[in-house]
Amino acid sequence: MSNLEIVQNKKNFEFINLTRTSHFASEEPSVTLRDSVLYCSTSAVIKLKLNLYKHCYLSLRNCFDVREADRIYLRPNNDEIGGENCKIKLPKDGALNKGGTISGMTTIYRQIDRLKSLLNRDRKSRKIVLKFCQETQLWYMPLSPNFEYQITKDRLRELNNDKAIYKLLLRGRVQNIGQTNDLARRMKEKEVLEIPFDEVHYSLMNHASDDTRKDWEYFFIESHKKAFGDKPPYNLVSGRNPN
Repeated sequence: MSNLEIVQNKKNFEFINLTRTSHFASEEPSVTLRDSVLYCSTSAVIKLKLNLYKHCYLSLRNCFDVREADRIYLRPNNDEIGGENCKIKLPKDGALNKGGTISGMTTIYRQIDRLKSLLNRDRKSRKIVLKFCQETQLWYMPLSPNFEYQITKDRLRELNNDKAIYKLLLRGRVQNIGQTNDLARRMKEKEVLEIPFDEVHYSLMNHASDDTRKDWEYFFIESHKKAFGDKPPYNLVSGRNPN
């Protein structure tokens, strides 16, 4: 008797049927930066219940310096439209599985350097997965430092005594990644060490803890290793492992 016949002749099998769910609803809610609008994924539209609102505030909280903003809260509302309130646009047919947009983002991008710098990147890099804040019960866009400021080597004298993470580049290739509590002083040290570079890219972290800076240093060195198979040539160690 074949295996097929054996299966067909057995009785009383117990089955648990799997429930088919929407692919869109199962995705993490995300937004993608576009030139003048913020595209909201279908999951974002559903989880933020954007179909119930006309407008959305984009807000900072506990932010000491807008250049170091690490999250932007999305606050859907039905208040009157105004300079602080952006319009929510959904498909005219009311379908929730097509995503939506928050318009009027151009001037907001200009205010947040970590956002503005993402507009120069490929579309995949413009996508931000939303996180939920238990304290405020709001969804927010987490903003990572991404070396949003750049300066050429001949302008190093313009640097201040800022806390920062940085990377040194030579003809577009990363030579060194690090963190410091005094960026101007550290760049002078790099020159003394004769590390070859023609540009410095950096993110300000004056209001972050020393450990946070070290965590980001480790993250970016490890990201470089994954992308290129090794540390930058002038990194002797990988930085502090947060684990």
